[in-house]
Amino acid sequence: MRQVCGIVLAATGSLLLAAAHLSGGEKLPQLAVGRLDVAVYDGIPVNRRDSAAKQVVEVARKDGHLFLCLDLSVSVTWNQESNRSLFVNAKEVSLTAPDGKSYPSVGKLSDGVLSQKAYFRCSRPYGWKQSDKPQSVAHSAVFIVPAELKAGQFKLGHLGPMKVTVPGTVVKPLAPAFPKPRSPASDLTVTILDATLLDGVEGKAKLGKEELATTVTSLRGKLLAIKLSLQPLRCNSQTSKTLFYWRTSAFGLRYGKDGYVPCIGEAFMGEVNGEVNHNVHSEGGKWKSIEGTYYFAPAAEIGDFEVTYKVTPVAGGKVGGPYKTIEVK
Repeated sequence: MRQVCGIVLAATGSLLLAAAHLSGGEKLPQLAVGRLDVAVYDGIPVNRRDSAAKQVVEVARKDGHLFLCLDLSVSVTWNQESNRSLFVNAKEVSLTAPDGKSYPSVGKLSDGVLSQKAYFRCSRPYGWKQSDKPQSVAHSAVFIVPAELKAGQFKLGHLGPMKVTVPGTVVKPLAPAFPKPRSPASDLTVTILDATLLDGVEGKAKLGKEELATTVTSLRGKLLAIKLSLQPLRCNSQTSKTLFYWRTSAFGLRYGKDGYVPCIGEAFMGEVNGEVNHNVHSEGGKWKSIEGTYYFAPAAEIGDFEVTYKVTPVAGGKVGGPYKTIEVK
Protein backbone atom coordinates (compact mmCIF):
# COMPACT_ATOMS: atom_id res chain seq x y z
CA MET A 1 0.00 0.00 0.00
CA ARG A 2 2.96 2.33 0.46
CA GLN A 3 4.69 4.13 -2.40
CA VAL A 4 8.42 4.63 -1.95
CA CYS A 5 10.38 7.29 -3.74
CA GLY A 6 14.09 7.83 -4.22
CA ILE A 7 16.06 10.57 -2.50
CA VAL A 8 18.52 13.07 -3.89
CA LEU A 9 21.78 12.84 -1.96
CA ALA A 10 24.77 15.13 -1.97
CA ALA A 11 28.39 14.56 -0.93
CA THR A 12 30.21 11.26 -1.42
CA GLY A 13 29.00 8.11 -3.17
CA SER A 14 25.48 6.94 -2.42
CA LEU A 15 25.42 8.19 1.17
CA LEU A 16 24.82 11.64 2.53
CA LEU A 17 27.51 12.28 5.12
CA ALA A 18 27.52 14.84 7.88
CA ALA A 19 30.00 15.73 10.60
CA ALA A 20 30.30 18.73 12.88
CA HIS A 21 32.16 20.08 15.89
CA LEU A 22 30.78 21.13 19.24
CA SER A 23 31.62 24.56 20.56
CA GLY A 24 34.06 22.96 23.00
CA GLY A 25 36.01 21.32 20.19
CA GLU A 26 34.55 17.83 20.55
CA LYS A 27 33.46 16.20 17.32
CA LEU A 28 29.95 14.94 16.79
CA PRO A 29 29.76 11.43 15.36
CA GLN A 30 29.60 11.23 11.58
CA LEU A 31 26.09 10.53 10.26
CA ALA A 32 25.06 8.98 6.97
CA VAL A 33 21.77 7.89 5.44
CA GLY A 34 21.80 4.55 3.69
CA ARG A 35 18.04 4.08 3.24
CA LEU A 36 15.10 6.45 3.15
CA ASP A 37 11.53 5.39 2.37
CA VAL A 38 8.89 8.06 1.86
CA ALA A 39 5.12 7.61 2.10
CA VAL A 40 2.20 10.01 2.37
CA TYR A 41 -1.08 9.31 4.19
CA ASP A 42 -4.40 11.11 4.45
CA GLY A 43 -4.63 10.26 8.15
CA ILE A 44 -2.43 8.92 10.93
CA PRO A 45 -3.29 6.66 13.91
CA VAL A 46 -2.58 8.47 17.17
CA ASN A 47 -1.73 6.85 20.46
CA ARG A 48 -4.46 6.22 23.00
CA ARG A 49 -3.23 4.77 26.27
CA ASP A 50 -5.81 2.00 26.06
CA SER A 51 -5.64 1.39 22.29
CA ALA A 52 -3.78 -1.91 22.43
CA ALA A 53 -5.78 -3.32 25.32
CA LYS A 54 -9.15 -2.41 23.82
CA GLN A 55 -8.08 -3.06 20.21
CA VAL A 56 -9.33 0.30 18.95
CA VAL A 57 -7.72 2.91 16.74
CA GLU A 58 -8.06 6.70 16.67
CA VAL A 59 -7.06 8.37 13.38
CA ALA A 60 -6.11 12.05 13.12
CA ARG A 61 -6.70 14.12 9.96
CA LYS A 62 -6.28 17.77 8.96
CA ASP A 63 -8.19 19.45 6.13
CA GLY A 64 -6.00 20.41 3.18
CA HIS A 65 -2.99 18.60 4.64
CA LEU A 66 -1.32 15.20 4.41
CA PHE A 67 1.00 13.24 6.67
CA LEU A 68 4.45 12.79 5.16
CA CYS A 69 6.25 9.86 6.78
CA LEU A 70 9.99 9.30 6.41
CA ASP A 71 11.38 5.92 7.43
CA LEU A 72 15.15 5.98 7.43
CA SER A 73 18.25 4.16 8.56
CA VAL A 74 20.98 6.41 9.99
CA SER A 75 24.54 5.13 10.01
CA VAL A 76 26.49 6.56 12.98
CA THR A 77 30.28 6.50 12.95
CA TRP A 78 31.65 7.17 16.42
CA ASN A 79 35.16 8.36 17.24
CA GLN A 80 37.33 8.77 20.31
CA GLU A 81 36.76 12.54 20.45
CA SER A 82 32.98 12.49 20.17
CA ASN A 83 30.49 12.47 23.00
CA ARG A 84 29.24 9.06 24.07
CA SER A 85 25.70 9.95 23.02
CA LEU A 86 23.94 12.10 20.44
CA PHE A 87 20.61 13.84 21.02
CA VAL A 88 18.81 15.81 18.31
CA ASN A 89 15.76 17.62 19.68
CA ALA A 90 12.46 17.78 17.81
CA LYS A 91 13.07 21.34 16.59
CA GLU A 92 16.14 20.15 14.67
CA VAL A 93 14.18 17.46 12.78
CA SER A 94 12.48 19.45 10.02
CA LEU A 95 11.25 19.59 6.45
CA THR A 96 11.60 22.88 4.56
CA ALA A 97 9.33 23.65 1.59
CA PRO A 98 10.60 25.41 -1.57
CA ASP A 99 9.01 28.67 -0.34
CA GLY A 100 11.21 28.52 2.76
CA LYS A 101 8.52 27.52 5.24
CA SER A 102 9.76 24.92 7.73
CA TYR A 103 7.62 22.10 9.09
CA PRO A 104 8.80 20.46 12.33
CA SER A 105 8.46 16.76 12.92
CA VAL A 106 5.33 15.98 14.97
CA GLY A 107 6.52 12.54 16.01
CA LYS A 108 7.60 9.15 14.82
CA LEU A 109 5.76 5.96 13.88
CA SER A 110 5.90 3.08 16.34
CA ASP A 111 4.02 -0.11 15.37
CA GLY A 112 1.95 1.97 12.96
CA VAL A 113 0.92 4.52 15.62
CA LEU A 114 2.18 8.11 15.94
CA SER A 115 4.36 8.62 19.00
CA GLN A 116 4.93 12.27 19.87
CA LYS A 117 8.61 11.64 20.56
CA ALA A 118 10.00 13.48 17.57
CA TYR A 119 13.62 13.62 18.73
CA PHE A 120 16.52 11.43 17.54
CA ARG A 121 18.76 9.77 20.08
CA CYS A 122 21.56 7.22 20.00
CA SER A 123 24.45 6.18 22.22
CA ARG A 124 27.87 4.74 21.55
CA PRO A 125 27.64 0.95 22.06
CA TYR A 126 29.09 -0.52 25.23
CA GLY A 127 32.64 -1.77 24.67
CA TRP A 128 32.96 0.28 21.47
CA LYS A 129 36.32 0.21 19.64
CA GLN A 130 37.60 2.54 16.93
CA SER A 131 37.72 -0.42 14.52
CA ASP A 132 33.99 -1.18 14.96
CA LYS A 133 31.63 -0.85 12.03
CA PRO A 134 29.24 2.14 11.97
CA GLN A 135 26.17 1.77 14.15
CA SER A 136 22.85 1.53 12.28
CA VAL A 137 19.98 3.38 13.96
CA ALA A 138 16.39 3.17 12.68
CA HIS A 139 14.35 6.37 12.83
CA SER A 140 11.11 7.74 11.46
CA ALA A 141 9.79 11.27 11.20
CA VAL A 142 6.24 12.43 10.50
CA PHE A 143 5.38 15.88 9.10
CA ILE A 144 2.01 17.55 8.55
CA VAL A 145 2.37 19.27 5.17
CA PRO A 146 0.06 21.04 2.67
CA ALA A 147 -1.58 18.61 0.26
CA GLU A 148 -0.06 20.43 -2.71
CA LEU A 149 3.56 20.07 -1.52
CA LYS A 150 5.69 18.24 -4.08
CA ALA A 151 9.15 18.25 -2.48
CA GLY A 152 11.13 19.56 0.46
CA GLN A 153 14.51 19.60 2.17
CA PHE A 154 14.84 17.20 5.11
CA LYS A 155 17.26 17.92 7.92
CA LEU A 156 18.11 15.92 11.05
CA GLY A 157 20.48 17.87 13.28
CA HIS A 158 23.78 18.23 11.44
CA LEU A 159 22.69 15.68 8.84
CA GLY A 160 21.33 17.21 5.65
CA PRO A 161 19.65 19.02 4.11
CA MET A 162 18.58 16.43 1.56
CA LYS A 163 15.87 16.67 -1.06
CA VAL A 164 12.79 14.55 -0.51
CA THR A 165 10.19 14.06 -3.24
CA VAL A 166 6.60 13.60 -2.07
CA PRO A 167 4.97 10.49 -3.62
CA GLY A 168 2.04 11.21 -5.91
CA THR A 169 -0.09 8.44 -4.42
CA VAL A 170 -1.88 9.06 -1.13
CA VAL A 171 -2.64 5.91 0.82
CA LYS A 172 -4.99 5.16 3.67
CA PRO A 173 -3.79 5.27 7.30
CA LEU A 174 -1.65 2.42 8.50
CA ALA A 175 -3.25 -0.39 10.45
CA PRO A 176 -1.64 -0.38 13.90
CA ALA A 177 0.44 -3.46 14.65
CA PHE A 178 -0.99 -3.99 18.11
CA PRO A 179 -0.04 -7.25 19.78
CA LYS A 180 -2.94 -9.52 20.61
CA PRO A 181 -4.02 -8.60 24.15
CA ARG A 182 -3.28 -11.23 26.76
CA SER A 183 -6.18 -12.27 28.95
CA PRO A 184 -5.70 -11.35 32.63
CA ALA A 185 -6.80 -14.90 33.38
CA SER A 186 -3.55 -16.18 31.83
CA ASP A 187 -1.66 -14.67 34.78
CA LEU A 188 -2.78 -17.40 37.18
CA THR A 189 -3.89 -21.02 37.45
CA VAL A 190 -7.09 -21.73 39.38
CA THR A 191 -7.77 -25.16 40.88
CA ILE A 192 -11.07 -26.14 42.51
CA LEU A 193 -10.44 -28.03 45.76
CA ASP A 194 -14.09 -28.42 46.80
CA ALA A 195 -17.58 -27.28 45.84
CA THR A 196 -20.45 -27.59 48.33
CA LEU A 197 -24.07 -26.40 48.51
CA LEU A 198 -24.96 -24.68 51.81
CA ASP A 199 -28.16 -23.43 53.41
CA GLY A 200 -26.30 -20.43 54.80
CA VAL A 201 -22.95 -19.09 55.97
CA GLU A 202 -22.21 -17.59 59.37
CA GLY A 203 -20.86 -14.07 59.47
CA LYS A 204 -20.73 -11.01 61.68
CA ALA A 205 -21.77 -7.39 61.62
CA LYS A 206 -20.83 -4.42 63.79
CA LEU A 207 -23.65 -2.10 64.86
CA GLY A 208 -22.26 0.77 66.87
CA LYS A 209 -20.18 -0.87 69.57
CA GLU A 210 -22.05 -4.15 69.22
CA GLU A 211 -20.59 -7.00 67.16
CA LEU A 212 -23.41 -9.35 66.21
CA ALA A 213 -23.49 -12.80 64.67
CA THR A 214 -25.19 -13.02 61.27
CA THR A 215 -26.24 -15.65 58.77
CA VAL A 216 -25.93 -15.10 55.03
CA THR A 217 -28.54 -16.98 52.98
CA SER A 218 -29.65 -16.91 49.36
CA LEU A 219 -33.07 -15.67 48.34
CA ARG A 220 -32.81 -18.03 45.37
CA GLY A 221 -32.17 -21.28 47.22
CA LYS A 222 -28.79 -22.54 48.37
CA LEU A 223 -25.36 -20.92 48.45
CA LEU A 224 -22.52 -22.55 46.54
CA ALA A 225 -19.21 -22.51 48.42
CA ILE A 226 -16.18 -23.16 46.22
CA LYS A 227 -12.74 -23.58 47.74
CA LEU A 228 -10.10 -22.41 45.28
CA SER A 229 -6.33 -22.65 45.07
CA LEU A 230 -4.83 -19.71 43.19
CA GLN A 231 -1.36 -20.08 41.70
CA PRO A 232 0.06 -16.82 40.31
CA LEU A 233 2.18 -17.37 37.20
CA ARG A 234 3.59 -13.87 36.67
CA CYS A 235 3.42 -10.31 37.93
CA ASN A 236 0.25 -8.45 36.90
CA SER A 237 1.20 -5.06 38.33
CA GLN A 238 2.47 -2.09 36.30
CA THR A 239 4.29 -0.63 39.32
CA SER A 240 6.08 -3.70 40.71
CA LYS A 241 7.90 -6.63 39.15
CA THR A 242 7.14 -8.96 42.07
CA LEU A 243 3.46 -8.23 42.79
CA PHE A 244 0.35 -10.20 41.91
CA TYR A 245 -2.96 -8.73 43.06
CA TRP A 246 -6.64 -9.58 42.73
CA ARG A 247 -10.01 -8.68 44.18
CA THR A 248 -12.88 -10.88 45.30
CA SER A 249 -15.11 -9.22 42.72
CA ALA A 250 -12.93 -10.60 39.90
CA PHE A 251 -14.59 -14.03 40.28
CA GLY A 252 -17.93 -15.14 38.90
CA LEU A 253 -19.91 -18.30 38.22
CA ARG A 254 -21.33 -19.56 34.92
CA TYR A 255 -23.88 -22.37 34.94
CA GLY A 256 -26.70 -23.85 32.88
CA LYS A 257 -27.36 -22.42 29.43
CA ASP A 258 -26.97 -18.69 30.14
CA GLY A 259 -26.67 -18.44 33.90
CA TYR A 260 -24.12 -16.10 35.46
CA VAL A 261 -23.77 -14.63 38.96
CA PRO A 262 -20.94 -12.61 40.49
CA CYS A 263 -19.13 -13.74 43.59
CA ILE A 264 -21.00 -12.43 46.68
CA GLY A 265 -17.89 -12.63 48.84
CA GLU A 266 -15.19 -14.82 50.30
CA ALA A 267 -14.48 -16.17 53.77
CA PHE A 268 -12.35 -13.44 55.31
CA MET A 269 -11.71 -12.75 58.99
CA GLY A 270 -14.85 -14.56 60.12
CA GLU A 271 -17.26 -12.98 57.66
CA VAL A 272 -18.36 -13.07 54.02
CA ASN A 273 -16.53 -10.10 52.49
CA GLY A 274 -17.13 -9.11 48.88
CA GLU A 275 -14.48 -6.39 48.67
CA VAL A 276 -11.20 -8.02 49.70
CA ASN A 277 -8.02 -6.82 47.96
CA HIS A 278 -5.20 -9.36 47.92
CA ASN A 279 -1.51 -8.62 47.30
CA VAL A 280 1.09 -11.38 46.98
CA HIS A 281 4.80 -10.94 46.27
CA SER A 282 7.06 -13.50 44.64
CA GLU A 283 10.19 -14.62 46.45
CA GLY A 284 13.21 -15.34 44.31
CA GLY A 285 10.99 -15.46 41.24
CA LYS A 286 8.75 -18.14 42.76
CA TRP A 287 5.08 -17.74 43.68
CA LYS A 288 3.22 -19.48 46.49
CA SER A 289 -0.31 -20.74 45.94
CA ILE A 290 -3.12 -19.15 47.97
CA GLU A 291 -6.31 -20.88 49.07
CA GLY A 292 -9.67 -19.26 49.74
CA THR A 293 -13.38 -20.05 49.83
CA TYR A 294 -15.67 -18.04 47.56
CA TYR A 295 -19.48 -17.92 47.75
CA PHE A 296 -22.07 -17.68 44.98
CA ALA A 297 -25.88 -17.53 44.88
CA PRO A 298 -27.01 -19.27 41.67
CA ALA A 299 -30.63 -18.86 40.60
CA ALA A 300 -31.25 -22.50 39.66
CA GLU A 301 -30.20 -26.05 40.37
CA ILE A 302 -26.50 -26.43 39.74
CA GLY A 303 -25.23 -29.02 37.31
CA ASP A 304 -22.01 -28.29 35.46
CA PHE A 305 -20.50 -24.91 36.31
CA GLU A 306 -17.47 -22.79 35.50
CA VAL A 307 -15.61 -20.37 37.74
CA THR A 308 -14.62 -17.21 35.87
CA TYR A 309 -11.82 -14.76 36.57
CA LYS A 310 -12.46 -11.37 34.97
CA VAL A 311 -15.17 -13.00 32.80
CA THR A 312 -12.85 -15.74 31.48
CA PRO A 313 -13.52 -19.36 32.56
CA VAL A 314 -10.58 -20.69 34.57
CA ALA A 315 -11.95 -23.85 36.24
CA GLY A 316 -15.08 -25.99 36.19
CA GLY A 317 -16.83 -29.12 37.41
CA LYS A 318 -19.85 -30.31 39.37
CA VAL A 319 -20.84 -29.99 43.01
CA GLY A 320 -18.82 -32.67 44.84
CA GLY A 321 -16.54 -33.18 41.82
CA PRO A 322 -14.91 -34.00 39.57
CA TYR A 323 -13.19 -30.69 38.87
CA LYS A 324 -10.99 -29.41 36.07
CA THR A 325 -8.61 -26.52 35.54
CA ILE A 326 -9.02 -24.53 32.31
CA GLU A 327 -5.77 -23.33 30.73
CA VAL A 328 -5.93 -19.76 29.48
CA LYS A 329 -3.39 -18.52 26.94
